[in-house]
Amino acid sequence: MIEVKVERVRKKARLDESYDEDIQDTIEEMTPFIESKIDKEYLNTEDTSIQSIINLGATEIIIGEFIKEQSNDEDDSVSLGVGPIKIGENSSSKNRMSRAKDFVNDGWEKLKPYLIQDEDPFYFGIMGG
Repeated sequence: MIEVKVERVRKKARLDESYDEDIQDTIEEMTPFIESKIDKEYLNTEDTSIQSIINLGATEIIIGEFIKEQSNDEDDSVSLGVGPIKIGENSSSKNRMSRAKDFVNDGWEKLKPYLIQDEDPFYFGIMGG
């Protein structure tokens, strides 16, 4: 089973303790989804190295998802839109979204060797002709 700690998410995301409850909610929401993508052989392994890699990957995915949620909440309250014109778009928000995406991508990359192999129905190889 995956174990993601609030303190670790907070530290890696550079947040203060005021976010702990929201971080815990994100952990509870995301952990079952991430676990569903991992091969049971690896999810239930006694190998502490594999457990550590899986927990790190899951932690990074949760950090990214949490940062995205926070950025979306801030975007809603900071920007003003009139038709297609948006006033007050913040470049730091774009940076946070980029950072969030990097965390999510890095997390899934770490989990890649442990994922259920039949999970990618959209893989298309190059057809020879």
